[in-house]
Amino acid sequence: TAVVDKIIETAVDVFTPGRGTGENTWWMRSLRLLEHKAGKTQRELDIRSEIRRWDDQMPFLHHELLVRYAAGFLSSGLAMVIYDYIRGMKRRR
Repeated sequence: TAVVDKIIETAVDVFTPGRGTGENTWWMRSLRLLEHKAGKTQRELDIRSEIRRWDDQMPFLHHELLVRYAAGFLSSGLAMVIYDYIRGMKRRR
């Protein structure tokens, strides 16, 4: 679940727009910051509700299972790249 939380946090940071222009006073900056945090919180709740809906509709394809498969493929690919690199270095000697 920590991996899923980090993925959601990253998605919220990417999909929620940043601060805009017109923040020349401290009051406007703090108001805009509150709006930004509220938008990020709402986006995170939307993403989590979509994940719950996904899990309810497709219990055979749970979101954590997808994350584990993706992490396994990435780690396997990285291990193969490192192995090929080390093997290539030994051949050059």
